[in-house]
Amino acid sequence: ILLEGERGCGKTVLARHVHELSPRRNRPFRALSLAAADDALVGSDLFGHAKGAFTGADHARPGAIVAAAGGTLFLDEIGKASALVQGKLLHVVEEDGEFYPVGSDRPTRADVRFLFAANEGLDALVEQNRFLADLRDRVCAFAVRIPPLRERACDISDLVRHVASVRAPRCGYPDRPPAFDDTLLAALENDAWPGNVRELVAAVERLMI
Repeated sequence: ILLEGERGCGKTVLARHVHELSPRRNRPFRALSLAAADDALVGSDLFGHAKGAFTGADHARPGAIVAAAGGTLFLDEIGKASALVQGKLLHVVEEDGEFYPVGSDRPTRADVRFLFAANEGLDALVEQNRFLADLRDRVCAFAVRIPPLRERACDISDLVRHVASVRAPRCGYPDRPPAFDDTLLAALENDAWPGNVRELVAAVERLMI
């Protein structure tokens, strides 16, 4: 599954929800962003590494794929993965979970369900030669677009009340959350929220504090 949407719109929350509705719900859920510029860091975090693979690798380390074995691995910012990481990831999804840890010539295999997320359209990245077409075809087996908060203003009041209820104790309301009057809720509903739900959560916390 590919989850498409702007930053802060709830892709990680939805990915976890999909996992919890699946037969793998009692197995691990792991999330990893592929946006880091350092190929070695991303490769190690994703595939793990063998002892001596690079300076400082004094012991073998399993990566996120192994950590999510039997469960779900959510890979965010797939559109920002480097060409090297894209190629290795394509091998994993085409070979039923087979991969090579960094610095190892022995293949490893893990039973993992992949969920992906992107802030921008992968088709445009393919046209710009910034993303492998073959990987795009595998990643986009089922695509879900998450609309930005400005397109679902009717959800804002419910989100505000939920955030207030969950975050109230750490914002100075140990017994019950404060009430938000209609005037304030209307103002929040009329905001554009370029940072989407993440920005709204921060705003509600500031208001409570």
